[in-house]
Amino acid sequence: MNTHASSRLRHVANGISIAALIALVPAATMAQSSNGGAKLDPTRADELHQKADQILGTHQVKRWKEVARLLEDAAALRPFEDPAAVDELALAGEMNHYIGRMSSAQEDLQTAAEQALRNGYVLESARLFLKAAFVAQERGHDAEVLALAQSAKQLAASPHLSQKECDCILAQLDLGKKAQRVSGSRK
Repeated sequence: MNTHASSRLRHVANGISIAALIALVPAATMAQSSNGGAKLDPTRADELHQKADQILGTHQVKRWKEVARLLEDAAALRPFEDPAAVDELALAGEMNHYIGRMSSAQEDLQTAAEQALRNGYVLESARLFLKAAFVAQERGHDAEVLALAQSAKQLAASPHLSQKECDCILAQLDLGKKAQRVSGSRK
């Protein structure tokens, strides 16, 4: 097989991997990630986001749980394809992680990753899957760590990413493996 044909075959195989990964994302995520059937209202979502920004501006860490909830609610009110919903869920996940609400943090980050992937944001999706995997690792949920890391690894093979972006994802996976070995040896 010549080099060009081999390269095309690899791109097709990578496309199939991405398609298979997308098929694994729950169908409910496609409708709207966490709105529980709530009516879409982007104007109300903007209001909630603005309120969250105002609270963040006060630097009151004790209110970060409220900020996370406002961002989750804002994301649920947005159309699925609105990239602001991904950003809101990602920030809510990071806020929850910082204040120790690990289960909520992982859920927000994973939902943001799935939504980013459905919207074609491959690099952002991989980055969010990695963050969710690190939270799962902190929680001691090894099976979830492996599943989330595998999702990021599959995305690293995407032809939609540059070699530098792929290398960055794979390097983060290697760091996670090293950290897991170190923490495992300390137990």
